Amino acid sequence: MKIEIGGNVINANLNRNDNHTTFLISEHNNPKAVNQLRHSLKNMGEGDEVKVHSTKAFIKNNIRKSDLKTLFLTMAAKFGYTIAFNQRLDIVREILAEKETNLRIPLLYLDTNTQLNDKIIIDEKAGIFGMQIDDRLAFCPWPSHPIKRFTNHIKRNNLNIEFTIKGSAFDMPESFEALLDTKAMGDKKHPSPRP
Repeated sequence: MKIEIGGNVINANLNRNDNHTTFLISEHNNPKAVNQLRHSLKNMGEGDEVKVHSTKAFIKNNIRKSDLKTLFLTMAAKFGYTIAFNQRLDIVREILAEKETNLRIPLLYLDTNTQLNDKIIIDEKAGIFGMQIDDRLAFCPWPSHPIKRFTNHIKRNNLNIEFTIKGSAFDMPESFEALLDTKAMGDKKHPSPRP
């Protein structure tokens, strides 16, 4: 994105931390233009115009796809290839592989005050995998059931029909743990869900 103040334009990046939004000056700028913009900032008065030019608009579907990718990669890191290549997740991999997709993204968000920091949840009976992503609880299909069961949960949520998620909690993976893959090879010390 570009920021323009007093006729001076520089490249910048938008950064959001702890409910504060800041513009970070990009390394890809002419140092003279940066100095001119800093001078303009010091001399700004109330009501002076600031223009922000962005080539990309906020696209909600991109956020949803990004959240789905976060869930899928976390699932794969924690439980391994047994989950990552499970046939019931074909649709998820197809969505993630496409640059743009018209397929409906199988994702469910729940509004709750519960914080799942550093935990993931699996409800095998419902076929749901979930975790905290920034300020939201996000859930995607878990391959214990066909994806249709998960999409039924989405429909119920959209209709404001109450449902309960009863799951097992696991620590977030710190590396590629592949618990189901190692269990299949005879490692009995790690408890893990069924795919």
